Amino acid sequence: MARKALTTVLAVLGGGVLVPLLVVHRHDIGAALALLVTVCPAWLSVAALAEAVSYLTRGGALRAVLRGAAPTVGTAALAAITVVGDAVAYVLPFGFAAGGAVAVGQTHRRGAPRAAAVWGFAVVTLVGMAVLVALGIVAAGVAVVAAGPGALPSGPGLLAVAAVVVVVAAAVAVGRRRRARRDGQAQPRARWSAAARPPWFDVTARLRARWADLRVQPLPARAVGAAAVGMLLSWIADLSVLALAFVALGERPPWAGLVIAYCLGQAASALPFTPGGLAVVEGGLTATLVAFGGCPAGTLTAVLLYRLISHWAVVPAGGLVWLALRRRATDEFRAAPRSAFPEGAERCPTRT
Repeated sequence: MARKALTTVLAVLGGGVLVPLLVVHRHDIGAALALLVTVCPAWLSVAALAEAVSYLTRGGALRAVLRGAAPTVGTAALAAITVVGDAVAYVLPFGFAAGGAVAVGQTHRRGAPRAAAVWGFAVVTLVGMAVLVALGIVAAGVAVVAAGPGALPSGPGLLAVAAVVVVVAAAVAVGRRRRARRDGQAQPRARWSAAARPPWFDVTARLRARWADLRVQPLPARAVGAAAVGMLLSWIADLSVLALAFVALGERPPWAGLVIAYCLGQAASALPFTPGGLAVVEGGLTATLVAFGGCPAGTLTAVLLYRLISHWAVVPAGGLVWLALRRRATDEFRAAPRSAFPEGAERCPTRT
């Protein structure tokens, strides 16, 4: 009931944000969509290939973290699973939790322990966020050194960068403080007997057990470094899709603010107001790129083309990949020898 109420509230908030934006800017959006017919098919193909490279490098980052726990799960399989998870995340408000759950389930079915799968996706997500923040800070520093503080757009864009940095720093500080407090405290005694336990006690016990499983997962420094490199290459490949969207339309990308605008757009996509950050990301990207000198009409069209390739094309692609993974799991199950199953066990296809 609580989950249904939360979904309803998020849907109402998303509609309240999305509908006014679409109504106010309907003429600009219509003009930008009309310009999409001028796109160069060759450059469009290159942009689609760059997006595929972005997912492959994300799969490589996951592979680096899960290598010890799941040696049989390859980079291509992890990249395909990431596409499925993103497809789920892009169609729901605040859908990254649901997408992560789907990705973890698919990785577990490919042979990875569930705790290791959760740990791998959590580590890669945090490392990717850190790399994205570092990339934005470096781009802002380069812009300041090259053209002075006036090169940075003031107002909401600068506030968003500061907010991302503050949130990441606060999360690290709180995590360290809680860990130090936990290490300094003795093991708490049981306060309830088995018969007098409240209904939520078993849930918290399971969560604590899951957390204990995650804490013992190995995380070598080499794996973290490889994950950071993989996520950096993934962000760069996805950023190149945005640049290629301008080139495919015959427009000149505003290079001075391209990286900063991209980092802000990725941060905005995590906001749970609309599915996949629809209208929020497009509006923020366009406003930031125009502030750095981009042509308003061409910039909006390029941003829409970028979002079509990197976000909305992922939804049908994720559905097709999910069907392929399901079929492959079923074929592998049927091909397994009967001796691999306990006597009397029912042989049924894996459900997803």
